[in-house]
Amino acid sequence: MNKSSEDRKLKIASLKEAAILVSENEVAAFLARTAKKYSPLNVQMIISQNPEASVVAGYNAWKEAGRVVRKGEKGIAIFAPISKKNKETEKSDIYGFRAVYVFDIKQTDEVATGVAA
Repeated sequence: MNKSSEDRKLKIASLKEAAILVSENEVAAFLARTAKKYSPLNVQMIISQNPEASVVAGYNAWKEAGRVVRKGEKGIAIFAPISKKNKETEKSDIYGFRAVYVFDIKQTDEVATGVAA
């Protein structure tokens, strides 16, 4: 068995362990929403830090969506790639990762429109 298939099996096993924290239906729904956007490791990190997370996004993404993260809310740490453009190939190469924070929708409020009725 090669290293990547071993890593994948470990990630799947970890996700299954995380599933114990919440019901199967909630995990399936969460994975369906996040699978395309976040890596399996980041999904595992999200579930381990906030098992009740339903929809997650970064601070600026929530701002663009017309929501604001409540003051004092603790972010959910995930890993984001650090890339640099390769001058020879014109592609971006990943050379590391850094911690970034996302927030669950339950940690946000809608931005008031300021329009009085």
